[in-house]
Amino acid sequence: MREVGAAKVSAFVYVGDAIEEAPDELCNLAGQLGLLSMPAFMFQEGRDRETGTCFKEIARLTRGATCCFGPGAAAELREPLEAVAVYAAGGRVALQDYAKGRAGPTLLLEQMCKP
Repeated sequence: MREVGAAKVSAFVYVGDAIEEAPDELCNLAGQLGLLSMPAFMFQEGRDRETGTCFKEIARLTRGATCCFGPGAAAELREPLEAVAVYAAGGRVALQDYAKGRAGPTLLLEQMCKP
């Protein structure tokens, strides 16, 4: 949180397969990030239901997005992570341009709440 207050941070990216912290704590922090207009992009390895639910709520609270990928499928992450980098550098308009004709970025863009 201190980093967001000290300098402009355009996006938060998390890649993981589980959560160890209490979901309520994470969602509280996500709400604070949402108030600072910093979207969280949550990339889940596997399909753990509890983790997926928490990741979706964090994404919703921050006006970010989430997606799942299979175990060991790092190649699946390339395009969505590129999309996050495009968003962080150029905002929603840049992401919209980048997403044209690309499935991964389009899915992220569709999840992001309208301003």
